[in-house]
Amino acid sequence: MLSIPDIINRMGNLTVWSVGVFLCTLIFPIASQASAVAVWRADRNNVRRSVRRYSIVVAASLLIATAYLAYWEMIGLRTWA
Repeated sequence: MLSIPDIINRMGNLTVWSVGVFLCTLIFPIASQASAVAVWRADRNNVRRSVRRYSIVVAASLLIATAYLAYWEMIGLRTWA
């Protein structure tokens, strides 16, 4: 709430805040793909069935969110450009 009056200066210029948003939009799809790979490579015998199903649903949801953000060109968002 304290930074709302200064949001244009923080996000409109190349600052630590705008670079942080940029990096987070790059890290999210990488982490989503890593979670899908982790679920795919996990040993089925060592993981309970309910935990495995939950992990598959979460990984699929993250990939859907990544596809949605990529469709709207939010991946690699540069607010200063």
